[in-house]
Amino acid sequence: MSIILDGTSGITSPTGGAPAFSVYSGTTQTITANTWTKVGLNTKNFDTNSNFDATTNYRFTPTISGYYQISWAVYTANTATNAYSQLYKNGSGIAYGSTSQPTGGVGSQISTGSFLVSMNGSTDYLELYAYSGSTNISSGSTVTYMTGAFVRSL
Repeated sequence: MSIILDGTSGITSPTGGAPAFSVYSGTTQTITANTWTKVGLNTKNFDTNSNFDATTNYRFTPTISGYYQISWAVYTANTATNAYSQLYKNGSGIAYGSTSQPTGGVGSQISTGSFLVSMNGSTDYLELYAYSGSTNISSGSTVTYMTGAFVRSL
């Protein structure tokens, strides 16, 4: 992958199809309370390189090595306990989200996070996990989602 510089305005366009994606939970997911559970991100807004599996593993596996900016949110409704989220790389947690109670969302919790992660472009993958006293993860493109974009090469 290369980046074209025009000498006056800086970067004009990346070549080679830099990966970017936006996915979300399209259905309410039932989880086991107080257990780390993979979030079923089963609906795509976009996936420029088809690197996100929204059917089977619910994971991002880029084919271009580099640094990726990842952001996420997990919303659990009707819980009196905190909800937590964690970004996993290759099956292990690497970054926790922070938790807050949305305005007017009595008994609801949202956990959000953002992290810059290096990926080898062949075997590395990312997944989103949640932990809550609730037994449901709410669905919708604005409440339970993960986004990511290539930032630069390694």
